[in-house]
Amino acid sequence: MNKGFKIEESLRNYFIGLGFYVIRGVKFNFKDILATDIDLFLYNRPSSLTRERINVDIKNKKNPQATERIFWTKGVQNILEFDNCIIATTDKRPQIKDFGDKHNVIVLDGNFLNKIKEKDYNSRLTEEEFIEIILKDGLRKVSDNWSEILESEKSNFLTCLDYSGAIETLENIKIFIESSITNVRRRESSCRILYLLISYFLIKIDFILKDLAFANDNARKDRLDLGLKYGNSGIEGLEKVISTANQIFNSEASGNIHAQIHSEYDKIPTNILSEYFSKFHIGKKMFTNAKLFEFLAYSRNFKSPNDIPLELKSILSLILDYFLINRKDFFKNFPTTDSDLFT
Repeated sequence: MNKGFKIEESLRNYFIGLGFYVIRGVKFNFKDILATDIDLFLYNRPSSLTRERINVDIKNKKNPQATERIFWTKGVQNILEFDNCIIATTDKRPQIKDFGDKHNVIVLDGNFLNKIKEKDYNSRLTEEEFIEIILKDGLRKVSDNWSEILESEKSNFLTCLDYSGAIETLENIKIFIESSITNVRRRESSCRILYLLISYFLIKIDFILKDLAFANDNARKDRLDLGLKYGNSGIEGLEKVISTANQIFNSEASGNIHAQIHSEYDKIPTNILSEYFSKFHIGKKMFTNAKLFEFLAYSRNFKSPNDIPLELKSILSLILDYFLINRKDFFKNFPTTDSDLFT
């Protein structure tokens, strides 16, 4: 493995060990132009009222230009409105840490990185190994599409931790549910991505719930239901779409268009999700369950959906219900084993 990638994986696993949810290699795009990429994106849930997002820049080079990286990393934090930022550098000079402290940038220096490199995290697939599993059967066109979905989903963590982002993740989840059912050759890789996308969805819901911490279950349910049905723009945004459609068609048809569009949205069974995720005790476990699904995605020993913990299986089953996919049609495709990754 590339030396830079190796230290990224070591740091990723280090932060996972500290309790963070970690995504490696997140690209920030502005109007379809790649602006920059973030080596590690950290997410944490300190309390029911607060969430923490941190960007980590990693440079494992002989000439790391640490001071310059502090400027860059702090700039990324400010632009993306993150809560903190970290730079990991091979530079061991104490002045670098002093400069970082002065500007509220956490510096992990070369002495720290040397200790991290010595640890073994062999229970998890690296990002490179995870991608290799996706590409291994040579179906290049499908593989490229899957890779694009994953890159887009990662990028959305920088700007779309919201209802519209959650809806997009749900749409992608459906792709991999269906692939897990129909594509025998890619069943394991489909399911791994499914686990990962469910974890992404749960993180987005967790981030949304921080603003509903003081609402009761019914109020949270109503707000989640509207958000997951209409996205960030709400029902007002839908009315604007309908108004535009009415301008295209004649006035006689406008009433029918309005009724038809609302009828289609009314059919979306968001109440299945909102009723479950609005419960306070479920919300408290959202972050933990997201980390468990992420663990399943990257575990070296693939875990069948039939063998995952009951609470995770309930969430997966709930999503199947949302898409009106028969649970049996999904779970029958996977074997049941005696292995248990969570013991």
